Amino acid sequence: MRTESGVKRVIVAAVPANAMEWFDFTIFAAMTPIISQLFFPSGHGADLNAILLTTALFGAGFFMRPVGGVLLGLYGDKYGRKTAMTLGMGIMALSAAIMTFAPTYATAGLLAPLLMLVARLLQGFSIGGEFGASTAFLIELAPPNRTGYFGSWYATPELYGDEWIDADHVSSVQSDPVQESI
Repeated sequence: MRTESGVKRVIVAAVPANAMEWFDFTIFAAMTPIISQLFFPSGHGADLNAILLTTALFGAGFFMRPVGGVLLGLYGDKYGRKTAMTLGMGIMALSAAIMTFAPTYATAGLLAPLLMLVARLLQGFSIGGEFGASTAFLIELAPPNRTGYFGSWYATPELYGDEWIDADHVSSVQSDPVQESI
């Protein structure tokens, strides 16, 4: 039989992990001006196109969320929720590594935005799969009369996680990212 303290430890582990996934997802949106200048052609009227392409790149992650939910959900049914959650976090780490080490447009040309697209698709897949697997995991571990309460903990970082990324911090970095990175 599960103890309530054991279930609380699972919550304490699951909530920060979810918060970090949403942080990765949200920081991309907040850094759109920087990403657009580094990973798309700019100058001579192309700046607006770069912003629009970066916004489309952000949206690509949302396309993969239901796919990740279905596929990682099936994986979790077959191999266990904890295994599915671990896989989802691994995929998120891989996508963050791809974004971190992706060359700029000036260095690699079209390969740069293509790598960012792959990373965003992996991010969306990861978040889609992680949501269902983690929520089900928390509900399955909860005492019978507390399933709603314990399951609701998973949504907490999604509701409050965006507050961690404060516009003042992002705007202080956005003065001229290309020049500052040289």
